[in-house]
Amino acid sequence: MAKKKQIKRSENGRPNLWRLYQTIAFNWDNEICQAEFFAIITAYNPQSEPLSPCENITRQKKLTQLLSSKQLNFVPINAGDKTFCYFEPSLAVECSQSTATDLCRSFQQNAFYWVEGGQLWLIPVLLEQDPLHLGLFKDHLLSVAQ
Repeated sequence: MAKKKQIKRSENGRPNLWRLYQTIAFNWDNEICQAEFFAIITAYNPQSEPLSPCENITRQKKLTQLLSSKQLNFVPINAGDKTFCYFEPSLAVECSQSTATDLCRSFQQNAFYWVEGGQLWLIPVLLEQDPLHLGLFKDHLLSVAQ
């Protein structure tokens, strides 16, 4: 029987979310976004509190409707842990970093990923952290459609 991976918890008993967010992988079955910069955001699990699948799908639909109403270009992308045992459907959105921050705040997201010049950054929204460079975006891709 395989052992369950233990998630390190902070002093308050919650997982250290900032550290978890740093171990990210993306599965992108779409054309690579040709935008110079874009944000990767989701409406799933606000403040990392699990919601039902139905609630998450409804929230994600609201996000896509909002992006469409703002005429922002976006494509689906999955964001998860390195093994992809856990992932959340997300969106690669061609927008400014301030727009991404506003969107994430509206959907109660702790952070988002920012890609610029091929570099991947973790940007805090509701967490008191500094932006963190995570390396090359391509090094975090599990697969890309050709």
